[in-house]
Amino acid sequence: MTLEEYLQQLLPAQQPVYQPTAVQGLLTPRQDEVTAYDPSLRRQGANATQGLLENIGINRGQARQVSQTLLGGESSMMPAGMGVADFTPFAGYALGAGESAEGVGQAKKDFEAGNYGSAALNYALSSLGLLPAAIGSYRPTTPLKPDPSVGTRYETENLGGLLDKTPVNMEDYLGSSVMVMPWDSTSRNVAIKSVSDVQLPQSVITHGGQDYARDAALQAQNIAGASGESIAKRIRDREQQAIKENLAAGGTGKILHLPITMGDFAKNFSVMPSEILLGIIDQAKPTKKALQKLNDQIRAFSPDGKKADFKPFTGFAGVETEKGRAQLLSGEGIGTTAGELRKALANRMYLKGNQEQFGFNAEDIVSAVSDQSLVGVPKGFVGNTVIGSSPEGMQLSPSVNPTYNTDFTGKYLGTLGQSIPVEQIMQKRFENVSEEMAGKKGNLRQNVIGALEKRKSGVSELIDDQFLENLNRYFQSVRQ
Repeated sequence: MTLEEYLQQLLPAQQPVYQPTAVQGLLTPRQDEVTAYDPSLRRQGANATQGLLENIGINRGQARQVSQTLLGGESSMMPAGMGVADFTPFAGYALGAGESAEGVGQAKKDFEAGNYGSAALNYALSSLGLLPAAIGSYRPTTPLKPDPSVGTRYETENLGGLLDKTPVNMEDYLGSSVMVMPWDSTSRNVAIKSVSDVQLPQSVITHGGQDYARDAALQAQNIAGASGESIAKRIRDREQQAIKENLAAGGTGKILHLPITMGDFAKNFSVMPSEILLGIIDQAKPTKKALQKLNDQIRAFSPDGKKADFKPFTGFAGVETEKGRAQLLSGEGIGTTAGELRKALANRMYLKGNQEQFGFNAEDIVSAVSDQSLVGVPKGFVGNTVIGSSPEGMQLSPSVNPTYNTDFTGKYLGTLGQSIPVEQIMQKRFENVSEEMAGKKGNLRQNVIGALEKRKSGVSELIDDQFLENLNRYFQSVRQ
């Protein structure tokens, strides 16, 4: 039985009469000093919670029973006058006399949503100075019994600074060529404040994704994207080759880059998920044993596609150490890149046992860092962003991006208005590569996409009349 179900048995069968005035003052908490535990503070918290329940229409006796069941007292439904707070993992936390802003804020949200039991618990615990982050907020969910809230529990704020999404008419680019560029689906210029109901110590500002090309400040410098230096050079070389192939086919020499979606966990290479995970770890106040277990799991991790005995993270100093956190940015002292270490951190933290231990759901983090235009879009789709090549060709320069060290130039052109399977927009090239790879091991579509993303030549497609006809036929089919 969940806590909410248990408390619903204590609350009256009828819905309380919700009075907004009962919670209007909840977000102006007292700033009393946090002190060591004093039994009288428990009574103060119970009295405060009782008064709040009475204000929303619960009779005095029932309100007293609920509040003391939460915090303890002679009217508690638990043995020996104990309360729910006696069974929660608060060892080592000071109890304070004033409400916490986080606790009363969550209580207000729960009251407005009709979750009166959760609201009472949040308010009761905040009355004792206990932040809700100490409780942990992992929610069990399975494909057969999904929790609809999982993947939606995050608080963000859009910071602006992006150019408008303008529609692109491909007919205007007749004679150009298109080619794909792998790109993660994170957002840009979004402040992530909380995840899985855990208030982060400081907001995480997203800085990647296809909206990198929409950043007004970057476009003023003709910057469209960023990557590691070796990958950025490969992107530049691929563009140069595509220009040669385009001119040889009688084209204009212009290239349209189509960022193509990657898998969900490609996001973990970036700094943002690691920053969120470190914030969750800090708020959970884990034991040394829990931290040691997590660190050992990371050190023993073997990256995908590598031999099982390849252990590049044995030199990781630990998630709780200053050196370990620096390694997540620099990669110093480990046998691979910092990005691979960040992926290892996410991979191990996303294990169910660690989600439960540290109090979060991985799905909430994935959703929090995602570009909302690309949520639910599978791997291998294009159209959300179109980037045009520069007349002087792609130029590279050092980047201040926290994840990638090299910027590359390009002009943001806009969007096709929807995400399109790459095989629909590049039909001729996709079919040619498919015929070449027929019979090879692995998923044919994934193999073709990999070739379109990585090969140095033969991966662009000329925008001619047939290209436009095929694209228009696809648009018409999805409108029907």
